Amino acid sequence: LMQVLAFYYRLEVLGVDSSSHQTRGAKHRAAAVQVLLRTCGKKTPELGWDKLDLSPVFMTLDCPIDTHMTMAELYKRAREAAASDGDLCLDPAENIVEGYDESATKKTKPPVKQPKEITCRTPQTHPLLSKEGVIIVGLHTCGDLAPTALKLFHESDNVKAMINVGCCYNLMTEGSATTLDQHQSCSSGSSEVVGGGGYPLSTMVVEKLPFLGRMARVLACQSMHKRPTIADKDGAIERVHRSQCFRAVLQVIYERELGVTENVYSGEYSPDYLETFPIYARHILQKVNISHSFTDTDFDHFWEELGVPNYKSMIAFDNLRMCLAPVIESLIIEDRLQFLREARRSSTELNSQTTTSEHQLVPLFDATISPRNMALLSIKTTTRH
Repeated sequence: LMQVLAFYYRLEVLGVDSSSHQTRGAKHRAAAVQVLLRTCGKKTPELGWDKLDLSPVFMTLDCPIDTHMTMAELYKRAREAAASDGDLCLDPAENIVEGYDESATKKTKPPVKQPKEITCRTPQTHPLLSKEGVIIVGLHTCGDLAPTALKLFHESDNVKAMINVGCCYNLMTEGSATTLDQHQSCSSGSSEVVGGGGYPLSTMVVEKLPFLGRMARVLACQSMHKRPTIADKDGAIERVHRSQCFRAVLQVIYERELGVTENVYSGEYSPDYLETFPIYARHILQKVNISHSFTDTDFDHFWEELGVPNYKSMIAFDNLRMCLAPVIESLIIEDRLQFLREARRSSTELNSQTTTSEHQLVPLFDATISPRNMALLSIKTTTRH
């Protein structure tokens, strides 16, 4: 998205990520785009690409983002990085393909060669660092990153609009210290976040349902749109049911036979391991490094004792449980929307100016392709009395 906004629409973009691997990848893609456009422009002059201004107008910043972050702090870190080594932008002397795993590219095309010259707007003159109006965009705001973006939108007059799509609700932190009641008034008259946590954000939800719990947040990540239907022809629905039942029986073995009471995450596994319960159990126990002395006969006994008589009941329970997934996700999204509405009223009461905000939930994507398809769109205009 950053490349499209910068190269095609010529917008100034600041890409912020807590992972240096991601920012290096953004720089590499930018270099690749420049090479591609220049090469195609020379081979096909009628396209006019050789005459395009290909200097990128974006910067990248390695910066951990948490729920305490303010826009002022973000600007401060960006300026410090720009003043220290200028690593916010593409540097012609930088090795764009640094850190590339050669073994992973042997069977693929080699990395794009670094262009001889990459021009870029200097960090000191970037409009973002001059505090001109900006838009916050996040299409995969994992865990607490989504509520942090909402708080940045609220507390900074410089942020004029926001597009936010949340995901990974299971990684959110919970705590009621994030509501507007916990905000403090700044000398400028705006409200600054002093609390932490990603849910709940609004006073309304704090009063009604202040706690979800990890299992509910995990469930909110599930998608009924991704579940195979009864009319499925390749057996996918059976694999889903078998996977759920196998995992339930294995949990009983963890607690009753092995004395393991904490939650054990088994990670991803191939459908090949769902053929029988002994194959599944042996694979998962080896994967999570739990020692045991069970044989395939023992695992068959566990399945006959626990799985066979409860199979239909577990399927019914899982289907009923899945019906709650969109309800919990809707609650989380509605909490964020209500937070923005409360923030708008609070800002109007505190400041000697009128801030008009509009907020909408828009289904941007097909839910069967991208389950996290609800985008929260916000725009605000400020007029002084």
